[in-house]
Amino acid sequence: MIASASILVSSAAYSQHHFEPAVEVSIMGSSVYPGTNFYRYANGTWLETTEVPADRRSLSGANAAALDTGVVLNEIINDAAASNPAQETPAWRVATLYRAYHSADGASLSAQENVRAGLDEIRSLATHYDVARFMADPFSNSIVGAYVWIDAGNPSRREITIDQEIYHQGAVGLRNKEAYLAEDKAELREAYREYVTGVFEKLGYSSSADRADAIIAFETALADGMWDQAQMRDRTLNYSPMTFEALQDYAPGFEWRGFLDAMGASNPQNVILRQDTGVREAARIFGETPVEVLKDYLAFHWVDNH
Repeated sequence: MIASASILVSSAAYSQHHFEPAVEVSIMGSSVYPGTNFYRYANGTWLETTEVPADRRSLSGANAAALDTGVVLNEIINDAAASNPAQETPAWRVATLYRAYHSADGASLSAQENVRAGLDEIRSLATHYDVARFMADPFSNSIVGAYVWIDAGNPSRREITIDQEIYHQGAVGLRNKEAYLAEDKAELREAYREYVTGVFEKLGYSSSADRADAIIAFETALADGMWDQAQMRDRTLNYSPMTFEALQDYAPGFEWRGFLDAMGASNPQNVILRQDTGVREAARIFGETPVEVLKDYLAFHWVDNH
């Protein structure tokens, strides 16, 4: 009787509430067995019917959810703006900021001025030290990334952490090692070369193709020294604490003091290296690359990042 009552109560509760399945069954593939290819089994229909937006390199469920969230947030913000909220209220602040940010004329003018100012500054760079300082700009590409993060060896402290520039603009335009080195990525590399050449042509630079070749050779060297994904996942390998003086001895070639000073760390004492040998190789390549090539690298990515 108790068991029967439990079943009745459960049935009644279920009838009052609609529960969506945890798995989106409509996206699953029916033409493959899970033991043969589970990924295709779980996502087959989605892979066959979903089109990647033209402005994106990839699409996933998380990406799609983020895009949907953006649509909802946009509706909320537009509703706030349309409701004419009282001044100095949270809704008024959100609506005012949103309108200012999305002013097409203002945004276009600001971006153009910023691009021109950056290119003028890049042209004036004369030394590796100057280049390293410019790389600290948030809109600039850099061969390494630096940020303050929790010390994995002592979580009560935060230290300057340096890596292969993974969390910022990215050290290389194609983003990963394989894109530069794998044989089956030759078509991608050629398309990238054409794109870089085209940017310089639009900027009015001479010898655009030669500049593109030099940039890609520089980025290929950086990519060759990058760690692979297996190494990136190893937390022990990705933890190398040292003093700032030791960093300069370990990874010569890069103007560490100028770079960190431009970031606001004028007197660094200690740092933590992630991908230590990769950072060291990037520093060496930087020091051996002519300033003019580095300036072209900065100029191209400055425009691309805007």
